[in-house]
Amino acid sequence: MRFSILPVAVCVAAACQGGSSPIQPDDLASLRVVEGVRYEADTRVMESFPVQLATAVTITNTTSARITLHFRDGCIVTLRAYQGGQQVWDQRTLILCTQALVDAVIEPGRSSVFEARTSAAEILAGGLPDGEYQLEAVLEPSGEVVRLGAGTVPLAIPR
Repeated sequence: MRFSILPVAVCVAAACQGGSSPIQPDDLASLRVVEGVRYEADTRVMESFPVQLATAVTITNTTSARITLHFRDGCIVTLRAYQGGQQVWDQRTLILCTQALVDAVIEPGRSSVFEARTSAAEILAGGLPDGEYQLEAVLEPSGEVVRLGAGTVPLAIPR
């Protein structure tokens, strides 16, 4: 099943100081345009127990020139989870990323899609309670940090 869900947060590194400040309703968005590059996040929830999540970020070149985005490693998109406006989980702290630089070349008017996957079991494994969590997709193209709301999902695991 594929559907759009409530977006979480968007900003560029200079506008986002620290990960512990609460998310404000005015900050919520799943779409961000930075220097002619459009980033949009969408999360698919696979109906299983525990729930499996796939967050796709579509990067579109809205300029008239070819762009090259440089990513510092193989983890182009990673996820964070928030509850009550506070960050409670960060995928980047749990996964191993290839240390090779990754370049994404996108022609004018074209798009590329990058995906991050996780599950309720991974997010809640550290003792977090079942409940509603806001997801955030994080990318670091060419030295910038782009944070995108990736939806609100109910998560539960067998206990």
